[in-house]
Amino acid sequence: MTDLSQPASPSGFDLEFHSEIVKTRCFGDVTVRDVGADTLERIATRSADLKDIRAMMADLLCEAATGANGERFTPDLLARLPARAFQDRINLLNAVARVNGVSADDVGKA
Repeated sequence: MTDLSQPASPSGFDLEFHSEIVKTRCFGDVTVRDVGADTLERIATRSADLKDIRAMMADLLCEAATGANGERFTPDLLARLPARAFQDRINLLNAVARVNGVSADDVGKA
């Protein structure tokens, strides 16, 4: 007979994805979330080939951030943002790095 009074042994790791809401002036509330490890590896490898941390962070922002109504950032949009959105972009990039646990050093390690 099985003893149900004891909790079952976990069969593996159970990691929760994290997210953070960033309040911006130009885009409203933007949710920044974890991306999958394969996605991060793909982005980091591409950026390491280009030796461009800015490209990595922009790609990560496009992958990880959504607006209140499901809006997504694109590299083209990020490239043509008006100056008044500069601080929002900085805040979003910082949140993307924080939530996904990456830094500039990670690009070279990819």
